[in-house]
Amino acid sequence: MDSDRRALLVGVPQQTEHAFPLRSIGDPVREDLRRMREALEACEYRCTVLGPGGPDESRRDAIQDAVRDALRSVPAGGVLFVYFSGHGLHLGGKDHLVPSNAKALADGSPDTDSLIDLDRDFFGMLGPTACPAALVIACFDACRDGSGTSGIRPYHYRAPHPTQLVVGNSCAPGETSGYDADGSHFTKALAYALHPDSPHRTLRQVSASVTAELRDHEQHPQWSPAGDLPDVVVADTGGVPEWVQAVSTAHLWSLPCSDPPEVQEVLRERVEAAVRSLSGKYRRASEQMPHPWRDDDYPMRVLDSVAGLPTGTRPLRVNHSGRPDVERQLGCGAHWQAGRP
Repeated sequence: MDSDRRALLVGVPQQTEHAFPLRSIGDPVREDLRRMREALEACEYRCTVLGPGGPDESRRDAIQDAVRDALRSVPAGGVLFVYFSGHGLHLGGKDHLVPSNAKALADGSPDTDSLIDLDRDFFGMLGPTACPAALVIACFDACRDGSGTSGIRPYHYRAPHPTQLVVGNSCAPGETSGYDADGSHFTKALAYALHPDSPHRTLRQVSASVTAELRDHEQHPQWSPAGDLPDVVVADTGGVPEWVQAVSTAHLWSLPCSDPPEVQEVLRERVEAAVRSLSGKYRRASEQMPHPWRDDDYPMRVLDSVAGLPTGTRPLRVNHSGRPDVERQLGCGAHWQAGRP
């Protein structure tokens, strides 16, 4: 069955105008696009990528055409994820993205007419294109510093009913978006949170994870509508990892327990999230260090054995690490198999 999820990933590694006052960020942008594509394709988004093939892919007109096509062609009732990695500027009270063919004026300042004006070139297209998506998510990994940042206004655009619009900025007004050679801080956190290997599934969980991850970088992602993000699933797959399926259906859950049902449900959610994360770590470790003695079924055999161990009932205890004992026991087999103590 074909997925109803689509993604447009745009990266601008460099500008072709030599007089333009911004430096090349080629390697980080290419890494950002790779990470996002890997994460979104793992969640069954069909991705269109602009930028890594050369500067012509990330010209202003090419980006405008791609955005217009993406808004029009997403399946009715589907999800569209629009992502940008590159330079950004705040000029004249508006956020702008910098395409590859951006131009500078005689005094060296950016020519705003050559930039991607988010008001005009993205938000302004939502109505005219009659976008049929149920949800449009737009994440802009770009700086928001520049002139007049004190006058920046929050995004107030809404897509025509019934489409919901969510906007994520990598930083707050007046801030820069940090990066290093292997990509930007925001995109690393976003790609991790979106990947099926992570425990996050809903848009609220993804945004909370990204915001928390960037606190150490003194960078403050902004999400709109602030405090009112739709609690919809955006980061899952059609299938469930084998270990998670085994945990979800384990006989262990049917044993008598003296804890209230709500406590048992919280524990179950935590265990499934932990095992999902361990499953992803194990898969990556297996790819990096394959060997003929690896036994993928070992953690499930441990799980089957655990069900026969408890006698009687007792409240679920939390150990000094803050994790329930049963969660620690269920994960130990996976840690051993991944070669970790």
